[in-house]
Amino acid sequence: MTLAGDNLTRVKRTNRSALLRALHQNGAMSRKRLAQALSLTPAAITKITADMLHEGLIRERGTLATMLREMEERGFDGGLAIIDLCLNK
Repeated sequence: MTLAGDNLTRVKRTNRSALLRALHQNGAMSRKRLAQALSLTPAAITKITADMLHEGLIRERGTLATMLREMEERGFDGGLAIIDLCLNK
């Protein structure tokens, strides 16, 4: 008999492994692409990546401020800035 907590732990571990595998195989990816590739909700990706960023397992490639400045320098006055996630090497 498996307890609910055991299942939750197993799902969390499986999702984290899948996310790391996706980054390893594809290189840097946005949270949106990760959610699509792994068939997870954006909220799940946000939670998983926040934990992994805090643990130092992954890192953000660039910051929002840096990307917005680069967009402004190229003549973009707004829009969506994507911060890719990649493995922390």
